[in-house]
Amino acid sequence: MGCGDAYGLRPCRGLRGPGGVAVGEDDHDVRRVLGGQGPADADGHVRTTAAREFSPAAHLVRLLDTADLPGVGDASGFPLPPKLTVTAFHSGDTLTIIRGTIHFTSAQTCNTRTPLGGEQGYPSCFLRRGLGIAGWAGRQKSEGPKENGMTDANLDIWQEKVYCPVTPELHPKAREIEEAVLDWLNEFELGPLDLARRGGWGLLASWIYPRGNVERVIVAARLLAWICQYDEAGFERPASGGAPDRTGRNLLRSLKIMEEPDLPIPDPDPYHLAWQDAHRQLRRIATPGQVHRFNHGLTRMFVTVGCEALFEMARRMPTLHDARMLRRGTGAASPGGYGVLVEVVGGYELPYATWADPRIQLLGHYVSDLAGGANDIIGARRDTELKAVPMNVVVALAQERGLSLADAARAARELHKQSWDTLIDLAGSLRTDAGPQLDRYLTEMLVFTAGNHGWYNEFSRHHRYGGTEEFADVPAASPPATRSPDAAAD
Repeated sequence: MGCGDAYGLRPCRGLRGPGGVAVGEDDHDVRRVLGGQGPADADGHVRTTAAREFSPAAHLVRLLDTADLPGVGDASGFPLPPKLTVTAFHSGDTLTIIRGTIHFTSAQTCNTRTPLGGEQGYPSCFLRRGLGIAGWAGRQKSEGPKENGMTDANLDIWQEKVYCPVTPELHPKAREIEEAVLDWLNEFELGPLDLARRGGWGLLASWIYPRGNVERVIVAARLLAWICQYDEAGFERPASGGAPDRTGRNLLRSLKIMEEPDLPIPDPDPYHLAWQDAHRQLRRIATPGQVHRFNHGLTRMFVTVGCEALFEMARRMPTLHDARMLRRGTGAASPGGYGVLVEVVGGYELPYATWADPRIQLLGHYVSDLAGGANDIIGARRDTELKAVPMNVVVALAQERGLSLADAARAARELHKQSWDTLIDLAGSLRTDAGPQLDRYLTEMLVFTAGNHGWYNEFSRHHRYGGTEEFADVPAASPPATRSPDAAAD
């Protein structure tokens, strides 16, 4: 029986002989990695290959061979142990994971009641994590969501915009800012330009700093672009790929450059040189106090990234409490980091005593929580597909409360609304005895938070890759019952 015959999918070759995982772009290029025997052609002949060519698939085979999961036998003919019969193949750009009904009882799964192909239409969390370790993505079959059990109600929860009661604004020079960021990324060769366009980092800066001086916003946007791209390329990817020492080295190097950007960098890579350049630009437009507070926020972020790497090493999901703290730290807005750039792009500076007030610090934490919450609500489904250990608050909520991912997303959206109410109430109470400078800061932190939501809702690297080149025509989002940021803090 062909690997697809039992499931109404096209057959693929190469399933004779010892167990393995079939990998290929089409029927003419199917390769198999044999557990313990090295890579082989579809006809079963072991061949010589580059050392790392099949390492991701080999990693998945080892995972499946050693996982202690209960299962049911089947007659698929695929020669792995029956409890772990899994076939993987490419169809266009879709990687489909085929499995008979498995009820997972392992504590590693998010929802022990949901088998493969159940309510969410995606493989169970354990196998998705295995695919993340292997560097692959498990996605729904091409027949469409209803064929995979994806209900209309569940589709709605992923397509809905994230709640935002304050009307976002967009910088009038958004196109200029985006192009300046792309030119800078290209100058330092920080990945393919097309990937950078899909990132939309200049657009993000245009949403969160819509009232700032354009030259200063460009500097802030370059810092944002570096942080967002290197967080994945330099921190997350090495940790999830089994090289946490590289994550540690990159963190230490980034800290050193941040603290002493004028010193030569030994054996630099393009990201190190770009980080040095971005910090030199920041020091030209920010006061020493602002630079210090920005570095404070980034140091907190780097500590959190190190904690994430430890969870990756252990292949363990954080608890809900820990996931929320991880997201607060990696949000980089609390209370230094991106939040300090609100002042920098505006050309003013809060007195240190005002900034250090516990209530202002708490405001920054709430802003970071909301930014991280929007990220996780939008990205929950993507994270469970692509990451071995999805550091996502929605996934942690599902795990802790025994919810499906869709129900956890609904619960997270309700909590998100409550967090918005808390932020607006706090800003209003601080405004009662604020001078003009603090009053402006409170308004612009609400603008910042609303802009972050505008970027996710109107563009979002997680689920809307199109339209990057038309972003200047994207209107500021106007969800129902929104308020201006100036009125919201009253």
